[in-house]
Amino acid sequence: MAMEISQKILSTLNELETVLRRHDEPGVNQSALRQVHSLCIGLKGHHAYITEKAGRIMSLADIYYSARRYLKHPGGPDALMAEMSFQLPNVIRSQVAYLDSLPMNQQDD
Repeated sequence: MAMEISQKILSTLNELETVLRRHDEPGVNQSALRQVHSLCIGLKGHHAYITEKAGRIMSLADIYYSARRYLKHPGGPDALMAEMSFQLPNVIRSQVAYLDSLPMNQQDD
């Protein structure tokens, strides 16, 4: 993966974490939802696995920033926030590091 793309993805993940820290209460929050969606759209299209995980973050944000759906999620709002703010971003970071370690001709973009 090109270094500039890797840096863009990592920077976007940092921005995402900032947004999620700032908007860490579950419930209706259209501003936070729009910001999360916008950042996740920026993560898509570089690699299929990263696109999949960014889509998952968007789906979780839809639940977290809803009127009541977060209450029915297994593990509740804490599990939602942990997955979208910690687990999935770290999975994406690991994938970026892995792709950066491959020779350019072995990457499956």
